[in-house]
Amino acid sequence: MKQISIVGIDLAKHVFQLHAADARGHNIFNKQVKRDQLRLTLAQLPPCRIAMEACGSAHYWAREIRALGHEAELLPPQAVKPFVLGHKNDARDAAAIAEAAARPATPRVTIKTEAQQSLQAVHRVRSRLVRERTAIGNELRGLLGEFGLIVSQGHAVIRQGVIRERLDEQRARLGEELYTLLNDLLDQWLENDARIARYDKRLQRQAKASADMQRLMSLPGIGPINATLLFSHLGDPARFPNGRQFSASLGLGGVNN
Repeated sequence: MKQISIVGIDLAKHVFQLHAADARGHNIFNKQVKRDQLRLTLAQLPPCRIAMEACGSAHYWAREIRALGHEAELLPPQAVKPFVLGHKNDARDAAAIAEAAARPATPRVTIKTEAQQSLQAVHRVRSRLVRERTAIGNELRGLLGEFGLIVSQGHAVIRQGVIRERLDEQRARLGEELYTLLNDLLDQWLENDARIARYDKRLQRQAKASADMQRLMSLPGIGPINATLLFSHLGDPARFPNGRQFSASLGLGGVNN
């Protein structure tokens, strides 16, 4: 019987497509496996390389696959696309993943730990709240200006209650409906601001508890927010021969050889 060398998995929510190949790339099997059967199916395979595209849930499955004793690899989707033969479908996608993984030149994506993914989740939610706070603030200032109420820029103006005071002073002129609307917008901004502050405190606690993040914060201009964000994207630092390579991985500039 041919020995499995690589298994390519096309990830999905409910049904996964598996393509197994031997060391020469010959097909051993290509089949569908339901989500609740994936671990059992992989546990029954001899130790081998299992590759997936780096997409939603890929880091989770990579950790699970490693726990089963296999070697897990994540590939950038753009590196897999050239190996898809014909029209896309799950079977061809899984075969393309296996084919791409067999090529040593195909780049790999570092598998993130749960801690790193957790940090990224916090930053993702925080970033969305920051965008919402900005949008609400712009809308609030725009509406105030439409009715002759001009306030200075900056978060401090809102936090210190200047806008609330102006609204109370002009309540009779604005009318109850508009006064209520503007106060509601102001409450939304303050609620988002308070949520962001709570996320900032969480990130500060995590940064203080990590020696690696403490070292990052020793660099000029790096505080708890940036330190936790950099740590969540860093992965294994050994994969970067120098700082320029890490900067390039974050899209911060070209790399000079």
